[in-house]
Amino acid sequence: IITDRLTGAKNRNYLNDISKQLFSSAKRNDTPLSLIICDIDRFKNINDTYGHFAGDKVLVQFSSAIEKTLRAEDVFIRIGGEEFVILLPYNNLDQAMVTAERLRKAINELSIHVEIDKITISASFGVTQINLKKDIDNNINQADIALYEAKRSGRNKVVVFKG
Repeated sequence: IITDRLTGAKNRNYLNDISKQLFSSAKRNDTPLSLIICDIDRFKNINDTYGHFAGDKVLVQFSSAIEKTLRAEDVFIRIGGEEFVILLPYNNLDQAMVTAERLRKAINELSIHVEIDKITISASFGVTQINLKKDIDNNINQADIALYEAKRSGRNKVVVFKG
């Protein structure tokens, strides 16, 4: 019930429970907690060009590359379609930016075999340090604003929420 069957990432059902635990821990221990939201750039074009089977293959390889790049304590959650949230315990904003940039580069290095083609993908990232006085949805919205700016300004970027 808490794992996305396709990608192996945690799913939206898991988000509320784990965010409450991580918020509580960050408050109790006075440690930072950051959040990254990421989205595969031009994913619809992949589905339209190669079909949904290829789109699924891209999602699986994307998720695998992200998981390999994250620390064991980081939480990777598919929130829908090609959009994912990553919770980074003990990470301040600067550390989260470094992680997001490392993830962006790992995605750029992927080469995915689809039919007779080899395709590459990119992703855009929005980063915020969690405001523990706000709920998870408000914090996701902040990161989403940064993600939208990354998409609007050319994609394949890491943008930090400035609020």
